[in-house]
Amino acid sequence: MKNTKLFISSLCLLLFGILISCGGSETPEVTTSEHQETEVAPEKEKTVIIAERGKSTEFQLVYGLKDDESPKAAFRLASLIKGFTDIDLERIADAQAAKEKNCEILIGAYNRPECAELTDTLKDDEYAIKVVSDGEKTKIIFAYKGELALMCAMDRFNQECLNEESGTLAVPADLDVSG
Repeated sequence: MKNTKLFISSLCLLLFGILISCGGSETPEVTTSEHQETEVAPEKEKTVIIAERGKSTEFQLVYGLKDDESPKAAFRLASLIKGFTDIDLERIADAQAAKEKNCEILIGAYNRPECAELTDTLKDDEYAIKVVSDGEKTKIIFAYKGELALMCAMDRFNQECLNEESGTLAVPADLDVSG
C-alpha cells in the first residue's frame, strides 16, 4: 500500500513537472471595437494572489487530522510553493482554531465550518476547490472524499494556479471547481 501511494505521488509530481515545463501563461487581451487597440486585461482584480516570489504573504496552510492525507498534502503544497516562490507558508492543524488567520488554504480542515459544509456536499471520490471571501477573510478550500480525490484536486490546483515563470501562485477570486 505504501509503495502504491509513493508511486502515485511520484507519478503526479513527474506529470506536474512535465506540464509546467511545456506550458506557459499568457496574459489575456481585450480588444476594443472602437479603436481596434489591444489592452491587457486587469488580472489582479479577479485573482487572489497566495504567494509571489520576493513578497510576503498573509496565507497559511491549515490541514485536517481526520485522515493521514491532509497533513501530507499540506506539506507537499508548502514544499512546492517554497520551491517556486521561496515563501515558507506556516502549516497548522485545524484543531488550532485560535491560530485562525484572515487568509488560509484549508485542506480537509473539517473543524473549519467552510470546509465541513463543502465536504458534506460531495459524494465518494469527489473533490471541490473553492474560494470563499467574506470581507477581509479569504479561504481557499480543498474538500474531498477519498485519497485519490485529494490527489486529483492538488494536481489540478498546481497545474492551473502555479506560474513557475513568474514565481506566483494565484487563483481566480471566483474559483469553484469540482471533479
